[in-house]
Formats: sequence, structure tokens, C-alpha cells
Amino acid sequence: MKCAIVALLALAACGKKSDIPAPEIKADTVYRIEGIYYDDILTDSFVYKGDLLTEAWFYGENGYTEMSQYTYNDAGFIIKSVNFERFNNTMKLYSSDSLVWSASTITQYSKFSDANTILMDTPVISIDANKRIGLIRTKDTIRYPQFRQLYYTEYTFTGNNMTTNVSKYYRDYYIENHPSSFYDQVITFEYGNLINPLRMTLINNPLLSFREEKSLISVNNPTKLIQSFADKFNEHLANYNITSEALPNTQIMYKSTYKEINSDASWVMKFKIKTIIK
Repeated sequence: MKCAIVALLALAACGKKSDIPAPEIKADTVYRIEGIYYDDILTDSFVYKGDLLTEAWFYGENGYTEMSQYTYNDAGFIIKSVNFERFNNTMKLYSSDSLVWSASTITQYSKFSDANTILMDTPVISIDANKRIGLIRTKDTIRYPQFRQLYYTEYTFTGNNMTTNVSKYYRDYYIENHPSSFYDQVITFEYGNLINPLRMTLINNPLLSFREEKSLISVNNPTKLIQSFADKFNEHLANYNITSEALPNTQIMYKSTYKEINSDASWVMKFKIKTIIK
């Protein structure tokens, strides 16, 4: 559960409620995320060219095992990701993704290399006028020769904040004596006053969001940070509180402690942040 929730909230960390007004942030100040730590272990490292995130390195059991390179269009939206995986101490190409943005959708063209076989996938993602993702895949049941399947994730908003994340999965086999599989997950969020430092870094990069959050999307990230959330997975409900610390003399969160209510489970997420004055 910890790994899933850590990934889930890597792009939507949290803040405490406060009546203290946030200090004004000058328009020429940039808070750039250069690394993400979990329990003092550096797990992700980011490289920039100008104002754009161009490389992301991901830490595995034996060092950095995966890396992605990103290309953007003139409007600053990501249009391509090339992904590498370490094999025999060498980073080998294993997949590529191209994104086509329209007013209401993002079409993701994915190509994977698996045992000398090229695999293709083309999910379509619905977006609103503010480029926020509302639905990944469709609510239609898809039928295959051996099974039928329903699989989608949907997001709802209150004002500028995403307040609910609903994921449904169901697979029913036509094969005799083969069990069906399913899950139904609903996550709800409450927000505090600290500022989300990853929003501007990743707002135009949904592919990195998929990697970080697994089921949340960075273009849906709020400006403010989540202070608590409830995660209901099938019939199991877990509630979490998050307390956060800000960079000195700012409302920019740099460290958060996650605690599952009625459990000893807890962990710490921390950002390495570089402040740039233009």
C-alpha cells in the first residue's frame, strides 16, 4: 500500500490548514524540483534545459534503472517521450510515446519492444478547456475472444481542485472455471494552504505523471497541496493525514510526512528544490 500511495501522491503532496496568508511569490521566481526523496532515499532525479524538463531518471534496487527523455512543442506541451531501461549496465531503448493534443483529447501513441515483438497501444484521454484530464480510456465494455473487460479512470473537480479519483477494472473470462477479476477504487482529497512545487514543473507532462502517480495526472494537480485523503479499494478503506514543512519564508512545500490513521504506517517525502531568480 505504501508504494502505491507514495506514487499516487508524488505529484499532489500536502499541506496543513493555516489562516496565515501566503507570502507573495514574485513572478520571476522559479522553484525547480531537482530530486524526490522517500525516507531519505533519492528515487527520482530531473534534468532541465531552459525552463523545460528534458530528462527524468528513476531509481531502482540497483541504482538508476530507468530514464525518459522528453520533447515539447512550441507551446511547451510534451509531444514525445523516449524511454530507456538498464540492461547489462547499458541503458537500452524499450518504449516510445507520442502525444497528439487537441481541444478535447490527448491521443497517446505507445510502442513497446518485448522479446523482439513490437507492441502498440493508443489510449485516448479526454481533457477540458483548461487541459485537465477527465477520463482515461472509456466506460465501454471491450470484448476480446477470451474475455470482456472494462477499465477506466475518471476525475471530478470542485473549483480548481481535483476532489475525486475513481478507477474501475473488471475482466470476465469466457473460459470455463476461469475466475473473473475486478477492482473499484475511489480516492477523495482535502486541501491545505501550502503551495504544490511540482505543479509548474510537470503541468504539461502527463507521461511523467503516469510514472510518478500511477493513477493521478499532473495536469490535474492543484495549486494548493493535499492535507488528507481517503482511499477505498473495493471494501477496504484507508485514511491518511499529511503534515508538511515549507521552505523558509515561503509557502512552498519541500517536506511532507504521510501517516495512515489507525496504523503505524508512515513515510516521508522530500523535494530537492533549486530557487531561480530571473
